[in-house]
Amino acid sequence: MDELENRQEQQEQEDEREQQYEQDKQDELPPVELYSIGPKEVELAAPLLTTEAAELIRNDEAFGLAIVEEDEVRGAVCARLAPENEMCLELLSLYVVPQCRRRRLGGTLLIELLEACGEAFDGTVARVEASFSPEPGLEALLKKAGFKMEEDEKGVHSNIVSVSALADSPLMKHETVLPKGCTLVSFENFSQIRIRRLFQTLEKADADYIDLSRLYQALPGASFVLLDAEGSPVACAVLSGGEERLCLSQFFTAGGSTSAGMVVLQAASKVLLEQYADAWLEIPLLTASSAGLAKRLLGGEGKKEPLLRAVLEL
Repeated sequence: MDELENRQEQQEQEDEREQQYEQDKQDELPPVELYSIGPKEVELAAPLLTTEAAELIRNDEAFGLAIVEEDEVRGAVCARLAPENEMCLELLSLYVVPQCRRRRLGGTLLIELLEACGEAFDGTVARVEASFSPEPGLEALLKKAGFKMEEDEKGVHSNIVSVSALADSPLMKHETVLPKGCTLVSFENFSQIRIRRLFQTLEKADADYIDLSRLYQALPGASFVLLDAEGSPVACAVLSGGEERLCLSQFFTAGGSTSAGMVVLQAASKVLLEQYADAWLEIPLLTASSAGLAKRLLGGEGKKEPLLRAVLEL
């Protein structure tokens, strides 16, 4: 009897999901327009693309689509044929501005891109792949589109620690001293021009782990830059994310200065403990030096998290 009731309950749940799916399909999309992104249009959509994606489009090595609403670009997607396999489409970038999410704009971009690729390559593309850090919204979108998830062969991508654990970390127990002549500034008091200059410094040092658009979207109150007497960046700790999941998306110290790194990390950690105590913090394993310093000062190994690979067989 219990087994029969369980089956009936499962069937009812499945029926409810099917009804919701049909309702979602019937809901009208907001009035939007789609535009191709080529070398001539890339600058308009660049803030919503990764640096790699924008550069490949400029060189005519990738293609993209932008979705526009009320004359504003709301999202962008970019893909290319995999260099080692022209039957495989590599999804490089998919982004929708935060205030416009949960409105099926990302799904529209993805579907339109796949249809455009099918026409452009006359059905020769047999597989679509995308590698990304675990992100609930993106993972759910790709799963709904039919992608299957698997661990990326590149292995561990980042360590995850609870923000509350920072309170007892070696970093917070250490008394930091502001280097002579330096000024600590939060992104709240940093203009877009100064953020661009910071990005140029990161590029010259080959330490630009995120693109300029993501730098603009950092958490302003929790992101800090240490400037020398001439106003040049000595170190920075850039945080991004939301209420439940945060990321140390950019960490930099000029010349590998441990003291400068401790200043910006401690300033950022204090804000996190005050405002995001219940969240998790992701520390990407980018370089041996920066990742090692961040992990050592923030305390513990945390839990290791691999990149995910999404695969869609056409």
